[in-house]
Amino acid sequence: MSFCFDELCSIISRLRAPNGCPWDREQTPQTLRTCLIEECFEVVNAIDRNDSVNVREELGDVLLNVVMLSEIYKEKSEFTVDDVLKEVNEKLIRRHPHVFGTAKAENAQDALAGWNAEKQKEKTKEQSILDSVPTAYPPLLKAWKMQQKAAKVGFDWPDPSGAEKKLFEEYDEIKNAAKSGSFDDLEEECGDFLFAAVNWLRLMGINPETALNRANEKFNSRFRFVEIQCHLNEKQKKATLEEMDIAWNQAKEKTSSHLKKD
Repeated sequence: MSFCFDELCSIISRLRAPNGCPWDREQTPQTLRTCLIEECFEVVNAIDRNDSVNVREELGDVLLNVVMLSEIYKEKSEFTVDDVLKEVNEKLIRRHPHVFGTAKAENAQDALAGWNAEKQKEKTKEQSILDSVPTAYPPLLKAWKMQQKAAKVGFDWPDPSGAEKKLFEEYDEIKNAAKSGSFDDLEEECGDFLFAAVNWLRLMGINPETALNRANEKFNSRFRFVEIQCHLNEKQKKATLEEMDIAWNQAKEKTSSHLKKD
């Protein structure tokens, strides 16, 4: 494995060299930011499809971005990929005292508590617990993470029923905002509704990202069926909403029958 990793580092260095690839030489941390985010989502997508071949490929793309970024910072004399590896190795050992030290962890909850305790020791200045939530997170994931952070210090509903009640309150506020005719008020209340929905799901143990991705995949599968049944990809072909609705229901029945057989 060491040879393959060293080879990757050498390839990236060659691409960034004066006689290397013009595109790779032009990249900066800012331009690669979007690439890294996209590649991470590609990994998640492959995992959700249980496609191990693509998981392997997409993990390679993530690693490519990590090494490329490290090479760029090396050129600026800020750090190297060896520094990255050294720091993560030290962090893993430091935050697993129950494995590399004398602490005890009887279960996953104990292990996570130990991790967080060690992480807290590393903080060097007073800061908000929300500072560790990346600003670049997609809004849905960011809401979930912020709520998790707040819950750690007790700012949370005691059970899902409180969050459920809040969700319906926010829904009523959306309806009132819609009547007011103010787009800004409506947008704000819709945001509050979504935030409340994430909170409710979290308290029921549901990851909103995973749940929404399942819904996306379901819609993707069913709509593709509608396209085929209604010949929507054919030029000049149009279908009525009624025809498409019939095909949609057929897709639902097909999915239900498949699940029952499984």
